[in-house]
Amino acid sequence: MSQLLELLSRTNDSFTSIGFPHFLRIFWAVLFFLVGRWLAKRARRLFLSSVENREFHVTRKVILAIDGFIYYGILLIAISISLVTLGLPINSLFTVIILIIVVIAIAMQTTLNNLAATIIFVAFQTFKPGDWVNVLDRTFGQVKEIQLFSTVILTQEQSTVTVPNGDILKSNIVNYSVLGYRRVDMVVTIKYQDDLLKAKQIMEEVLATNEHVLADPKPVVGVLSLGERGVDFSLRPFAPVDAYWDTMFSVTEQVKLRLSEAGVSIPVFQQDVHLIGSDVLSPKNGAQ
Repeated sequence: MSQLLELLSRTNDSFTSIGFPHFLRIFWAVLFFLVGRWLAKRARRLFLSSVENREFHVTRKVILAIDGFIYYGILLIAISISLVTLGLPINSLFTVIILIIVVIAIAMQTTLNNLAATIIFVAFQTFKPGDWVNVLDRTFGQVKEIQLFSTVILTQEQSTVTVPNGDILKSNIVNYSVLGYRRVDMVVTIKYQDDLLKAKQIMEEVLATNEHVLADPKPVVGVLSLGERGVDFSLRPFAPVDAYWDTMFSVTEQVKLRLSEAGVSIPVFQQDVHLIGSDVLSPKNGAQ
């Protein structure tokens, strides 16, 4: 190694003496660039091979964007080191790079925010296509596609909603597919004069025999409140995420039929109106 450095030094002195200065700087600059480009290609191959071996559940555009970010990021570092080696003041180089980054960040703030969120979703597998999620506290549906800057969600109304990934990252993300089931909350009201324990037993039997209701976690039936219309029962069964509405509809129907067969009534909202007859207000009855 020492002999190689001595040879480079003598070669540098020879080139300097014939009017070709800074041979070593040029040599090291080219070497740093070539090594940096090799590292960039190597990092790209490692990333693509890791993507092929794992399921990231994102579009090809997302993979290509991350791949480009890795490759050109390493290449930019190599070029910067080469320029510094050639004698470019490091302070000036950093100043130019920082200014470029600031200008790009300001001009593409929203886009970069969405891209960063996409990278986070890919790295941490927050959700994937096919998962049932609730984002922005109001958008519930099944993830169809994770794009470069946004996520496409198919709602239960069969409408596609495209949500920017940056907005999703800033909000609460509820992923119902992680556990595979979801609680279905229902309220059933019976009249005060009906048999409370009998009604509760019927509701428990309905939940136990329903094809969609899971045995674990155990479904719950309890008295929620004593309301104006009657006794309010809370039914809380758990069902597979994709069977949420099937569970809601079938349990509601079965509870109504079984309660009617047992003579337990569901009160109907009504209001009594008392009319005062015209004879009450007549002068003969003392009205002034």
